[in-house]
Amino acid sequence: MNLNDIAVNQLLQEFKFEEAQMMLEQAVIEKRDIQSLHNLACFYIKDAEEYYKALPLLAEAIEQQPKHYFPFALLGEIYLRMEKYISAIRILEYALKMEDTEVVHGNLAAAYFNMDNFEKAAEHYKKSATDGDFLKYAEMVSYLYLDDYDSVLNTLKKVNADDENYMGEVNVAELYAQINYFEEAIPLFEIGWREIVRSYDWVEHYVYALIQLGRVEEASDIIDQMKTETADEIVKSSVRAIDKALIEENLEESNMDLQHTKEKYNTLIGRILKGYRPRIYFEPYYVLKCYLYGCKVHGNKTYAEFVNM
Repeated sequence: MNLNDIAVNQLLQEFKFEEAQMMLEQAVIEKRDIQSLHNLACFYIKDAEEYYKALPLLAEAIEQQPKHYFPFALLGEIYLRMEKYISAIRILEYALKMEDTEVVHGNLAAAYFNMDNFEKAAEHYKKSATDGDFLKYAEMVSYLYLDDYDSVLNTLKKVNADDENYMGEVNVAELYAQINYFEEAIPLFEIGWREIVRSYDWVEHYVYALIQLGRVEEASDIIDQMKTETADEIVKSSVRAIDKALIEENLEESNMDLQHTKEKYNTLIGRILKGYRPRIYFEPYYVLKCYLYGCKVHGNKTYAEFVNM
């Protein structure tokens, strides 16, 4: 076994990160080729998030003109994490020309979304998503931001609730409510109400949908329950603070947030009746993939094996 093989397939699998780092660094000392430079950069970004160490290594690897897409995809991911979206788009587009992959499409979509280019974001999310995962949700939010309700609806009709990474009933319900399909949204909100943690962020969408259907009394009941739960949480927060000796400022800040939430519930129906409409606020995230050359766990060949295929 060579140094790369030991570090990637033995030490990292045993969570011996310091030993793996030393071995990957030694591999670079012995031979500064594309694989050694890239894998050390990959370690720095994946296990330590040390961008300043990873970037020079990737720059040196890319100067050697790699014939495989991993270094470009990893660099694009780093730029995305660093919120350098223009650089991320340029590099990820190049990576796609080398190999068309769902992960690169997902990260490219996130970069475009952050640049408010929702058309391109939707295009790439569509190529990265399954029929029910959060990338499919991101695709539909992109259509929503374009006011393309037809595309949202057509995509919603194809959502697979049995998808392994299903986005969840509440997310689907919010999208239906955003395009004014309130009858379709309510049963999904009801499932969320029974099965997941209740929070203002999505409950306000539920209340809005009920009011649009004239079910104001039900909306009022939902709000009363949430106000009670919020008041209970303020009491529980104070008890936890005593038990855990939390700093007084932290307790005060937490209770202020809860009190603010309670006030929002107090005024929610009135605001909706006056024209307020909840919106979906979406923050794209980067998609992860193992880019380590020679990683047997993820089926990655060595750099030499990739280019000689």
